[in-house]
Amino acid sequence: MISTRIIDNDMGAVLKVPLTGIGTIHGITIDHDFVVGKRENSATRKMEDIIERIVLPEFNMGLLEMLSPDKGVQKVTEHVSRHIENSEHAATFIKLYKEFVSTSWR
Repeated sequence: MISTRIIDNDMGAVLKVPLTGIGTIHGITIDHDFVVGKRENSATRKMEDIIERIVLPEFNMGLLEMLSPDKGVQKVTEHVSRHIENSEHAATFIKLYKEFVSTSWR
């Protein structure tokens, strides 16, 4: 899941210098549940998944960066590589961000 919150809404910079100002800065947090194993449920005797939720620390991204997939994906990739060592998990976080951008702004 991806959640965003507005950290800074510096519209003055945008009005003074159209499309090159800072504009709205969003704090983005990405989390995902990964299956890390199986265990037997003692009550039902059925196997169930062991799930681990991984949450990336919040990072800042400008609205214009979010609208431009190239810039946004590059920033997310750098952030993920600093915090996630497992390459499969890192790829999942990047995929989630790409899906978020492609469905949220279109």
